Amino acid sequence: MRTVILQLLFIAFVGRAQQKKGSKEHVDHETSIWQVSVNVTIREALCFSASTVSAFTVHLLALSYDNEFLSALTIHRRNFTYNKRTSSYTYKALLMYESHSGLATHDCFAKGHIDCAPRADAVLIRFESAPNDPWAVDHIEVTVKFLMEMRGKDWHIWYFEHDVLRPCWSWMDSRAVYQIGPRNGLHIEHNYKYFPKTYERIRDWV
Repeated sequence: MRTVILQLLFIAFVGRAQQKKGSKEHVDHETSIWQVSVNVTIREALCFSASTVSAFTVHLLALSYDNEFLSALTIHRRNFTYNKRTSSYTYKALLMYESHSGLATHDCFAKGHIDCAPRADAVLIRFESAPNDPWAVDHIEVTVKFLMEMRGKDWHIWYFEHDVLRPCWSWMDSRAVYQIGPRNGLHIEHNYKYFPKTYERIRDWV
């Protein structure tokens, strides 16, 4: 009789432990950081010696409707893959991305935010130019794909495209920050230490 009672107590203990474990896993799943797919392609210009061996860092900027800086996604050169045949750099990643205050994506948008996932309304390239090796690009495209709900099938795709209208005249040839966009064809050189503050207006004129 004692053996039967001990077996029943053991079964009850295991069942309760599994229930608690399942409950915790469910909570973790509901509050986990959201996955966002980000693809970036930087195509070099068709100019003589347009490619570079210099290091660079790319900042994808999310801007408000008034071109105010909201947030940024930073990608280093080492994370890009270079294709000699197409003369382009490619970055592909599935990121664990946290929206404002850890909100789920649909709640983030419901509260009026527009940068609940990475955006590329403008692009900053922090170019090292070391060794002295100028770089010319003529096209940048960014695709962002994310689910609006964790268990849903409501996929959203954002597509951003930036062209340099005169790529063989718009070289990155100094240790500086180069801004491409938000206006089509815009290519501006900034001081190397330049990075906008939150809600700072991003220049959209030459």
